[in-house]
Amino acid sequence: MKHRHLLLASAIAVATLALAACKKEAAPGTDTASSSAPAGETADQFVARINAEFKAAYPEMTSAQWLSSTYINSDSERIAAKANERSLTQLNSWIEQAAKFDGKPMSEDSKRAI
Repeated sequence: MKHRHLLLASAIAVATLALAACKKEAAPGTDTASSSAPAGETADQFVARINAEFKAAYPEMTSAQWLSSTYINSDSERIAAKANERSLTQLNSWIEQAAKFDGKPMSEDSKRAI
């Protein structure tokens, strides 16, 4: 019984953290600081920045998906859907930013990454 209470408390804590990570989305057409590339950024710097941003966002995404897979209900699915939506929005932004490097010289590693 004690183990069950600990598991329930852990699930509530994870759900609370996931909900706390949810924030109001910016209005369409507004640019956020994380979605704009610094001026004069090279392809190698771009890849390094995107990798760092992805690494920072990864725990939220995986936590939300784990919560949704483990505690199957509409609340956990909603949390996972919002996290997935944020992740895909960011991915689309990165793809748009990567287009400026199309046809420009860059290292082989950056070519593979982009």
